[in-house]
Amino acid sequence: MLKSVDKTSSKSASKQILEMLDMEINSLPAGSKIHTEFELCEILGISRMTVNKAVSRLVDAGKLYRIASKGTFVADKKTSSDTMKILLPGPMNFKNNNYSSIFFQNIIHGMLRESRKLGMRMENVITTMDHNPANLDPEQFKNLGRNDNVLIAGQWFQPLFEVIHKTGCNVVYYSFQTEPDEFHKYFKDWFRLTVDVMGANEHAVRYLAGIGRKKILAFHSKADTVGKPSPQSQGYLAGLEHENIEFNPELLIDYDYVKLSADEHYRDDFVKNALVRAYRENPFDAVLIGGYLCVNGIMSALNELGLKIPEDVAIMSSFDCEKFLDYDPPISTYSYSPEILGIEAARLFNRKSFLPGEKILSLSLIERESTKKGAGRREGLFLTRESKNMEFSVIF
Repeated sequence: MLKSVDKTSSKSASKQILEMLDMEINSLPAGSKIHTEFELCEILGISRMTVNKAVSRLVDAGKLYRIASKGTFVADKKTSSDTMKILLPGPMNFKNNNYSSIFFQNIIHGMLRESRKLGMRMENVITTMDHNPANLDPEQFKNLGRNDNVLIAGQWFQPLFEVIHKTGCNVVYYSFQTEPDEFHKYFKDWFRLTVDVMGANEHAVRYLAGIGRKKILAFHSKADTVGKPSPQSQGYLAGLEHENIEFNPELLIDYDYVKLSADEHYRDDFVKNALVRAYRENPFDAVLIGGYLCVNGIMSALNELGLKIPEDVAIMSSFDCEKFLDYDPPISTYSYSPEILGIEAARLFNRKSFLPGEKILSLSLIERESTKKGAGRREGLFLTRESKNMEFSVIF
């Protein structure tokens, strides 16, 4: 029971508050809202700073969690095992050197490095033998327990979400801000590590404007939700607004990612024709993309138009890929390290109590020759040197 702090006691006020709050928490079911800090000050007869420190310590210990503008709540008494599982699309992730393989190898490298520090174990779980999401088997995961730890790196694994969610296990989910609204029924119980795609696009526009580019064409994939702009487009629009650049809808071209990624010849022709047509109707001085898929078509279009990079048109990506170093000129980008994702996941699973939430992972500017003459071909953060030569153990 909460009562005024005994100022004659040999125990410090902070220790008394912690003990009383701890007893209060243990008597309440998970999800219960505790008193506000102002109310605790009144009940305990102590300063707001002292109360805040005590509550923060209990939050750090995983006994409470805060929700902005709503209050502080009693955490679920779930715990974590000392083993982490990462879901992998297939065995070729350890043999190929493509974008997907490099991505997962970096995550694993981060998890392995951090798990050794924390004294935890790691399992690499192969989910298909042919890298086809149609062959994902939910039955494989029905026996997960509430204390099991699972890292899910993206929407590719969507057919498994429902059964994994029903097991009540601890899930860290890697998000690109592109998930449909119906996924939120999972996210309320999972922890999201979210790459700030929207922020990267906004800052890319601001960077381009800062080097004198005011007519920026954006080439973005369509949103998953009908009538709702994609995170890339939302960031693009926010950047234009920040720089007081009037939005021209003719300079925002969206495309079907699935269709473009499936057919290279169709993709290159589509991109080339779209850019040539756009430039002739609305000349632009920069192109903003969200990955490597469109680069060949863009290069062909600019060559046909007789435009030089970056003198006439700058090219910028809001998301990094090692292939950008192979182009002439190399492509400027915003970059992050998937290794950080693995490190963060391991730390989340190592908490005494696993709590849902979200952490935004920001991206860093990697300036290269496609936007600034003489900038060079600086290596991005996406590929760590250590991961190129790593050996992995796999559990099927």
